[in-house]
Amino acid sequence: MRSLFVYWKVAPELSAAALQAARGWQAELRAAHPGLHTGLYRRSDAAARAEGSVTCMETYAVEGGVGPALQAAIDAAASAGLMPLGAPRRHVECFDAVDA
Repeated sequence: MRSLFVYWKVAPELSAAALQAARGWQAELRAAHPGLHTGLYRRSDAAARAEGSVTCMETYAVEGGVGPALQAAIDAAASAGLMPLGAPRRHVECFDAVDA
């Protein structure tokens, strides 16, 4: 099962707005794609606090895996949500479950 892990960095003063935007587009995606599981994380180790930016991660998984059409919908929703915040570059990584 193919899952997506997407991380991006934002200035600390924009982090609350960015995380709120991410919550919004993830809720919209879950409503549009039944069975989609999403997660939203903020890096919290000491090195993260020292680097002067906030690293956030989105996760996406669905039974049968995240296919190209769903990934395109995720990318479009995130791009629209992050555009007002300067559109930080999103780094997408895809992983397959080992024991699926």
